[in-house]
Parts: sequence; structure tokens; C-alpha cells
Amino acid sequence: MTIQARNSPKQWIAQADIHQFTSLTHDRWVKAYERARQLVRASQSMPVLEYYIQSNHHHYPRWLVTSIAVALGVLALGALFVSAGKQIAAADIVLSNVAEHSERIGQAWVSISLIVLLLVGEIGALVFAVASAIFGRTKISRLVFRAFMFASSLVAILANVSMTYVYRVTHLELFQWFVTIFAPCVVLGVGFVGENILLTYLEQRADAITRWKKDFEHYQLIQREPEKHESWARNLAVCILQELQSSQTGQLRKQFKELLNTDPSFRERIVLREMELHLSSYGSVEEFLTRPTIPPLNHQI
Repeated sequence: MTIQARNSPKQWIAQADIHQFTSLTHDRWVKAYERARQLVRASQSMPVLEYYIQSNHHHYPRWLVTSIAVALGVLALGALFVSAGKQIAAADIVLSNVAEHSERIGQAWVSISLIVLLLVGEIGALVFAVASAIFGRTKISRLVFRAFMFASSLVAILANVSMTYVYRVTHLELFQWFVTIFAPCVVLGVGFVGENILLTYLEQRADAITRWKKDFEHYQLIQREPEKHESWARNLAVCILQELQSSQTGQLRKQFKELLNTDPSFRERIVLREMELHLSSYGSVEEFLTRPTIPPLNHQI
């Protein structure tokens, strides 16, 4: 039911014989008022953060995204396996030569150092790419992370180039150099793709959280002050009519019910009468009906 304010509610109410029906007592008015508040509160669903986050990741089919991620992972592992072999071989030659000229370090140090260099190389490049997406909040910080990513990649690239330069295959030199450069570059490229995917995910998640916070604040406000919702006047009118009907006795209740079902103007006039009698906190009915309200949520979860 929609209630519209009139230019002069008191004159309009006097045009019909509505005073034959009993007005609400204070207790019944409070009961109707509180029920209207409950109806408005119940009409609002509490925003759930998980729904907002999930809604941001359905732009592409899940199977497609998963397939691409798995394919990139397999490609990176394969390239890393090929490149890491040359990196370990080159590092073993260099570090073993150091161990031979020192009495304080031995093969244990060489073995541990090989693992460390492998981690610092292509694996380090992947780690810095991921770190750039997660912690690169400014342009400078992202540039620093990427600089370290390229530095880590150079460890693997220089190791591969050095081994190819020293142990050339005369008849397949072109293919040998291609594999030398391509394998570590594939790992670096996967790092860039992974950084972009992760950055996109984090941005979408941040956007979802922002929308959720806004809607949750709206929800909390309506729970505290249901009167500010645009459906408040309609719900209050419905509750007033229900209380008025239950408060009538005998033949008046029957007449009241018939008028409710047949005369829309009667519903409006008798509701306005009750508002004039009980809304002492407002200067007029118009002030109550035209007061500022909060529009309903219009988001797309």
C-alpha cells in the first residue's frame, strides 16, 4: 500500500466518517510500530563476504582457468628441469674449483651451494614475481621486485650460456643456443603470467571486500534505524491496519474489514488519522511521509 501526503491531511480526513472506528491505544500503536520495525529488518539480508568474493571469479569457465594454470605449471616445471641441469653443471664446475683451492670448505659446501644457487636462480625469479603482485603496492616497490626477478633469472641464463659457450655442438649450434636461451626465458614468462593472474585476483578480491563493506554498513544502519528505509511507511501502514482491525469489536470489525477490501481511500485516511494521533515526534504527517530515506541496495552480487 502506498501512502501519499496531502496538502491538508486534517481536512481530508474529516471528509469521511472514519471516527466511528476505535483508535489505537498507546500500547497497540507501540505494538504496530515495533512490528513494522521488525518487518523492515527482516526484509534485509545480511551481506555475506564469501558470496561477493566468489562472484568476482566467474568471468571465465572454471575448467578453462584451471586448465591454463595446470598447463603453465607443467610448462614451467619442464623448462626448469632442462635449465636447472645446465645451471647445476656450471655451478658445480665453479664451486668445485673454489673447494679445491681451500682447506676450510669441501664437497658438502659445494652440494649445499648448488641447491642455494638453484633456489636463487629461476625459482627465485618466480618467487620475486609473486612477491611483486602481493607486496608491490607502489610503482617503485614493483620495480624493485622485478629488478630482483631479472637478477635471479640472470643466474640461470648466464649459467646456461656459459655451458653452451664452452661445450658447443658444432652441427647443432643454432638449436643449442636456442634451447639455452629459451628454457630460462619460459620460466621467466610463466612468472610474469603468474604475477598478472595473482594481481588480477587480488584486485578483484579487494573490490569485492569494498562492496561488501559498503553494503554491510547499509545493512547495519537499517537494523539500527529501520525508519530510514524507504519501505518503512508502507510497513507501518500495514501494521497499523492490522492492529486497527483486531481492535474493533462486533459489527464494527466486519464493516472495517469490508472497507479495507473495497475502499482504498479509506485505508489511507484511517492510517493518516492514526499517524496524526500518535506521531508526536513529527510536526505533521507530511513531514513523516516526506522525510529523507535510504534507498534499497542496488548492487549486483
